[in-house]
Order: sequence, then C-alpha cells, then structure tokens
Amino acid sequence: MGSVVEVFGWDYRQALLGSAFDLRKIYRASWRFVGLAAGLGALVSLLFLSIHKDIKSQPRLMMVAYIFMAVSMMIFAWSPWLVLSAALMAIAYFMRTSSYAIMDTLLQNRVSRAMRVRVVGLQFVLVGFSNARVLQTWSITG
Repeated sequence: MGSVVEVFGWDYRQALLGSAFDLRKIYRASWRFVGLAAGLGALVSLLFLSIHKDIKSQPRLMMVAYIFMAVSMMIFAWSPWLVLSAALMAIAYFMRTSSYAIMDTLLQNRVSRAMRVRVVGLQFVLVGFSNARVLQTWSITG
C-alpha cells in the first residue's frame, strides 16, 4: 500500500490541481489556502507524534495513515469545493508526515550505530533520485 502511494501519489498536489479545478476559475490565493492547510496538517502530525513518546502499534498507525491519505486524495480529486479540498489536504499531509516520521525513526533504530550515518545518507540520496521511498527504506532496514 505504501509503495503504491509513494510511486503514484508523489506529486499529487500538482497533478490533481489540473484535474480537480478549472485553472481559469481558481485564484492563486485560493490554492495557497489549500497549501496552507496542508502545512498545518503536517505540523499537527508532528505535534501529535512528539506528544506521544512511545507509540506501541506503529505498523497499524502507518497502515491507517496510508489508507486515509489515499482516500483523502481520491476525494480531493473529485471535490469542487475549496474548503473541503483544504480539509482533505490537511488530512493527507497529517497522515503523510506521521508515516514518514515513523519510517525514519524505524530506519534509525534498526541500523547499527557505525552504519547509521551512511544508511540515512544513502536513503536521502536515493529519495532525491526516485520516488519509491518506502521500497528503499524497507530494503535498507530489512
């Protein structure tokens, strides 16, 4: 599930902008409002994760995060209302940020101290060259 979201949903904001809205009728300020909602969703996700120091069911949280992200992206693509689109984008970024934070934490905890800098550096270089972040994280830590 995570691989599908990563490979096919990488630039969903840019791709869905053209298909969800008529570009001649939308204003830049309106689309920035949606982007602001996405950023607020990501910040709330980081706040939520920092308050809960020990999350016992991380795999379940990651699965729920990916499912909610995929569902909110599909509804966002069909939504003609700006406020609903902003709320859906906030939910999507909340879920995306929480799943990324959990993946990065797992990556740092499963790798030995001597190899941690190399593995994390390799992961960030690979993320820059391709979109399949989940596959790279799982292959490195697996």
